[in-house]
Amino acid sequence: MLLLAAVGFFTAPWSSLMPIFAAETFGGDSRTFGFLIGSVGFGAVLGTFALAMRSSVRGLGRVVCATAVLAGAALVGFSFSGVLWLSLVLLAVFGAGLVVTAASINTILQTLAEEDKRARVISMYVKCFIGFAPIGNFMAGALAEAIGASRALAVCGTIAALAGGAFTLGFRSWAGAVRPVYVRRGVIQEPRRQA
Repeated sequence: MLLLAAVGFFTAPWSSLMPIFAAETFGGDSRTFGFLIGSVGFGAVLGTFALAMRSSVRGLGRVVCATAVLAGAALVGFSFSGVLWLSLVLLAVFGAGLVVTAASINTILQTLAEEDKRARVISMYVKCFIGFAPIGNFMAGALAEAIGASRALAVCGTIAALAGGAFTLGFRSWAGAVRPVYVRRGVIQEPRRQA
């Protein structure tokens, strides 16, 4: 949940700052803006298809480790890129990383939650991922006013990547905590002990 809140808070400003990049960085118009937004959507669709091909929740924790860092790093790369085609590629990578991270966390949470607590868990999920987004947009807008949109988005991407890195560092502990629940739900099986 903490990772989700960090990702939701610090990646949300990409959409509110995108008109500045379209107009100032690339000297474009509404068509350029549409390409930039569309690239994120294209990456998100590809990420969704990749995630849908998985047969089990098993291994999603490692996926979250990789995609959270990837999304943040792609956002940082985009913030410093002045080449349109490269920016479109980076935004597609960002979109894929963001959607796979969010969907994977949701899948894990729904797997771990007890039947009678799923509604509460999903409400907390929505609060963490979407609820913090307006505050993130406000913060990034103020930061962009002070240091520029490019640097503000780089800061946001860096913090999102660091949050993914922190989750990766604590992954063993997290995996050990969820393992008993996965065993109970039949997601994984305990190895048989030899007599």
